[in-house]
Amino acid sequence: MGIQHTIGTGIAFACAAASFAASANEWPVYQGDVAHTGYVNEALAPFGAHPQPLWTAAVQAVAVSGLAVSEGVVLTVPRTYFATGTPLVAVSAVDGAPLWSVDFGSVFSLNQPAIDSGNVYVQVSNNFDATFLSAYALDGTFQWRAPFDSQWEHYLGPIAVDGTLYFDGGTYGGMYAFNQADGSERYYTGLPQYDSWSPTWADGNLVVYTNELDVISAATGSIVKTIIDPDYDWRGYSPDQAPIVLGNRAYVTNYSRLVAFDLDQGTIAWVRNVDATGQISTDGENLFVVVGGTLSVRDPANGDAIWSWVPSASGTVATRIVVTKTHVIVGDGTNTYLVNRATHQTDSTLATSGLIAYAEDTIFIADDAGMLSAYRFVDPIFASGFDP
Repeated sequence: MGIQHTIGTGIAFACAAASFAASANEWPVYQGDVAHTGYVNEALAPFGAHPQPLWTAAVQAVAVSGLAVSEGVVLTVPRTYFATGTPLVAVSAVDGAPLWSVDFGSVFSLNQPAIDSGNVYVQVSNNFDATFLSAYALDGTFQWRAPFDSQWEHYLGPIAVDGTLYFDGGTYGGMYAFNQADGSERYYTGLPQYDSWSPTWADGNLVVYTNELDVISAATGSIVKTIIDPDYDWRGYSPDQAPIVLGNRAYVTNYSRLVAFDLDQGTIAWVRNVDATGQISTDGENLFVVVGGTLSVRDPANGDAIWSWVPSASGTVATRIVVTKTHVIVGDGTNTYLVNRATHQTDSTLATSGLIAYAEDTIFIADDAGMLSAYRFVDPIFASGFDP
């Protein structure tokens, strides 16, 4: 679990990335794991970082906003805003063939799915009359549906740990804990009224960033610590990220600022005004973040730049960041690139861009036209065919 650091309340934190990095065989939740690291603990392409096109399938009629992969099944949901059709679509990871779908109808939002223990969990938000968390088996069989409070919000999806689902919700902002088995509510914790976040698991606690950083006991739902962000730049109610926790610090971006919170002291450890945006990823040692449109690798101790990469003289990084032991996978809105962590050069370019997931030796990319593409790493011996 790594070295533990204890905050003043006696709650211990461990290195989240080392403990909860995504399995190379699945990408089940937002950013791949319950710590939202965006990291896969695998060296890509022992035969060279040149994935081959496997298949492309039309999975949504509009842009894809959520992507999850497990046990040979790829799930997508559409980007929605008072949509008339909101299908959760499952296709085969092998060939993109349709497996099943569920259309939730005319609702405000259908959100990032989560997969755990052979079940799929997905949130619908539609104000007071049609907001619920649903559970399906991975083959599409309905399991249960449970209501929760919401107005008109978007979510980055639940996480599942030891039989409990933790997720963003509430009429005026907060976090729920539901039992996975039947959807019964364990507790609700009120928080500032912001949406588009998911709680980050950190060794028995949940860490949430809204306009402040809150540490919540997973066992009781009580708020262990709140750290105020005095320079929070208010430009809406959607952080659109989950904090990264390494040791005794949590890291976020907020309108150009890269911010580190000290979970022991309950203070801001440091701030870098470097034009940082979006979701941070980590391999447990470094921070990978978009800075001024470039991929920037940063030292978590102080925010110093270690190395950077840019798609082209005029291009900018426009996707979330997936990190592996050997490569960083990012896109610029047109192409997706495999950036070699040793040379800091592009090893391969894929002719599509969007949401990225890595699972089962395959890169999955869901674009803004509703298309899902799969690229597979194969031994050059089988380059003329396909290595099964």
